[in-house]
Amino acid sequence: MQIRFLRLAALSLLATSTSAFAQGTDACTAFKWPVAREQKAFAASPLKPIPQGANGLGLSEALAVQLVPQAGVTYPVPPTRAAKSNPAYGAVLTMPPIITAGVYQATLSDEAWIDLVQDGAKLRFDSFSGKAGCPGVRKSVRFKLAPGPVTVEISDSAKPTVNLILLPAE
Repeated sequence: MQIRFLRLAALSLLATSTSAFAQGTDACTAFKWPVAREQKAFAASPLKPIPQGANGLGLSEALAVQLVPQAGVTYPVPPTRAAKSNPAYGAVLTMPPIITAGVYQATLSDEAWIDLVQDGAKLRFDSFSGKAGCPGVRKSVRFKLAPGPVTVEISDSAKPTVNLILLPAE
């Protein structure tokens, strides 16, 4: 009787862990575009910690952005939406100038709002995709960028750190 119980418990545990793994995998493949390279970049350890207000960061480099309470962030252009998190964290970062115009995607590891600014104007996103349950990746947003500097504004994060990567779209 005890052996039968142990077998049933082991099978139940195996089914639960397999189901959880499948849900994570399903969430990652449910994005509108592949996020495997972002997952891989975010999984690299340790990510370079970047303070709020940093300038000249590496394009295509995964960064661990250290956010601060959003009330203390001076955004060049106010965030597109009001904060829903309490407390809400945010940051402003200046990326290196874009050399080649095109579609780029900004990807975050956790729930937060992201805006990109060029020439003093907030850019409209082309497309976005986000799924809860994808290990390491929560949201990816595509923008058309022109050559020149880019400012990244992160707002409404419930956590004081979020991973970020800005890459040319595949």
